[in-house]
Amino acid sequence: ILKNDDGSVRITSAEDIQVMGGNTERIKIGRIKENVYGIRISNAEGTIVMETDDQGELWLREGL
Repeated sequence: ILKNDDGSVRITSAEDIQVMGGNTERIKIGRIKENVYGIRISNAEGTIVMETDDQGELWLREGL
């Protein structure tokens, strides 16, 4: 675990790679759902704003 005053980066076999902002998961790389791997990005409140999976699907909460 790498940690600074604002959050941490965790790399574990259970949670894969996580970037935490305080107690909120901001970025997740690895298993994002059961048997689905990808990248998930959340805002400071924990609301998912972008998600992409291992099939190439991309979901954005709002348009670019």
